[in-house]
Order: sequence, then C-alpha cells, then structure tokens
Amino acid sequence: MRAIDADVLKTKKVRSKERCEWVVPVAEIDWMPTIEPQRKKGEWKMALTKDLIGFNTVCFRCSVCNGMEYSTSPFCRMCGAEMEGQDGV
Repeated sequence: MRAIDADVLKTKKVRSKERCEWVVPVAEIDWMPTIEPQRKKGEWKMALTKDLIGFNTVCFRCSVCNGMEYSTSPFCRMCGAEMEGQDGV
C-alpha cells in the first residue's frame, strides 16, 4: 500500500458518460505521486511522579502529548511522535 497525493488525483477526474458523474480513471491512480506522512517530533522530558506507595519515581514525559512513560524509546506510545533526547533517537 502507498499513500498518494489526493490533490493531484482530483485534477485527473473526467466526466463519465455511462455514470453521469465525475470519475478518475484507474490508470491515472497508478501514476499518482506518493507522499510521506508528516511525523511529529518531540523529546523526552524527565519528571518525578509518586507511585502507589508514595515514593518518588523518575518518569519521562512526551513534549508533544504530555504522555508519561517509565523508560525512553524512539517513539511515544501515546501519540506516535518520533522522540529525541534521554536515550531516544
């Protein structure tokens, strides 16, 4: 599967005589340019939180969605942002 540019696809539509509506020929879809999805970029911010017993625990917050994780990874599990800093990418 590939993501195509819908704005370019709209310029290729033609009037169908049989269906009396605007359609895009299937052959045109094969020639549509692909697009790269825009991935959000963020970074891990170190924070302190209290656990269930009341002890202070180190955690990391996403700068995009403010989601909290206890270990860093290259991507935020909450929003999917590509992360930098604190052992991220």
